[in-house]
Amino acid sequence: AAFARDSLRATFARELEAGSLREITLTGPIALVAVISAPGGDGLAPRTLASLGRAGAHVLALAQGTASYHISFILPEAEVDAVVTALHRDLGLAAQ
Repeated sequence: AAFARDSLRATFARELEAGSLREITLTGPIALVAVISAPGGDGLAPRTLASLGRAGAHVLALAQGTASYHISFILPEAEVDAVVTALHRDLGLAAQ
């Protein structure tokens, strides 16, 4: 991880010096969470993002595939349990 950070700092040295970028840092530990619905599942992204917001998640990166039924995000590992619980509740997956 330190090698990647150092490589990015070297690559973006001009931008860092000019103030276009503030800093390049390492964050960890992190986790990847994926939310997948059946094809044609409407509103997955808005419902997922609303749930993340209500949970106070600190999303570090987010990706959605070309199919609208898959969204993945990276967040601090310490938040995984609370976020997954919130997603299950808000997306109607919680045990009844």
